[in-house]
Amino acid sequence: MAARKKKVLVIDDIDDDIRIIEKGLKPFDYEVLKAKTGEEGLKIAKVEQPDVILLDIMMPGMDGYKVCEELRSDYATRDIPILFVSAKVETSDIIEGFQRGGDDYITKPFSLQELAARVNAAMRIKERQDNLKMMSITDELTGLYNRRYLNERLTEEIERARRYKYPISCLMLDLDHFKDVNDTYGHQVGDLVLEEFARILKNSTRVVDIVARYGGEEFLIVLPMTNLKGAQTLAERVRRNVELYRFAKDLSLPVTVSIGCAQLDPTRGDEMDAESLIKLADKALYEAKKKRNAIACA
Repeated sequence: MAARKKKVLVIDDIDDDIRIIEKGLKPFDYEVLKAKTGEEGLKIAKVEQPDVILLDIMMPGMDGYKVCEELRSDYATRDIPILFVSAKVETSDIIEGFQRGGDDYITKPFSLQELAARVNAAMRIKERQDNLKMMSITDELTGLYNRRYLNERLTEEIERARRYKYPISCLMLDLDHFKDVNDTYGHQVGDLVLEEFARILKNSTRVVDIVARYGGEEFLIVLPMTNLKGAQTLAERVRRNVELYRFAKDLSLPVTVSIGCAQLDPTRGDEMDAESLIKLADKALYEAKKKRNAIACA
């Protein structure tokens, strides 16, 4: 499979400046995305997730400083390197660019070599940061998100659900009789079961869902824009996929999963925080565990 082209988003209202930037970046085979207003640039950035953003300051409507602040305030775009490219050359302008959240500042007119060098440097830094971030937020064994990152994201998703008035649901999952697997086959096989279970969860969920290892054989899935009925549908899909899967090839002990479902619906006046929603899902899980290979809803 061919590697994904790295993306550079250019937000500038002057066509000639965009063409010059494209010329400077052409030798590096970047995919250059273009926006002529700040508002358009914000939309493209959120959807396309560029690796670097080149941002003019003086534009009609929303200026570059405001665009930068908006990018930094959104979880989806806050870590993208932003390089201001502007004809504003006073020291005070450059300082303001950094204070507003810029990572670099290039003054117009610029040399194509300097532009390319700064973009390439930003790309290298971004790649290292992405690797370090991934190591800090993922569970080493399963490759799923870890508990710390899960708690952070759940809090953000609940705030977003309240702001836009849509439901958010949570699934707490626990592998049934997992201790028996470890006791009978050893921890190496137990680890293999956890890895395979994690793959089932990844393959059963949407891109927007947040799947995490909560601890031991407990896992948690956050489902944005999903009501309790939708959560139950996904829970049944996961339960069925686990029931049918042959874990660790010749594992004779049955491996099943119990799942607790909970929902926060701002339109009903729900005021739960992340901890309360998890506790509710955990309470439902407790009921499901009484039956094993079952689903219960709070």
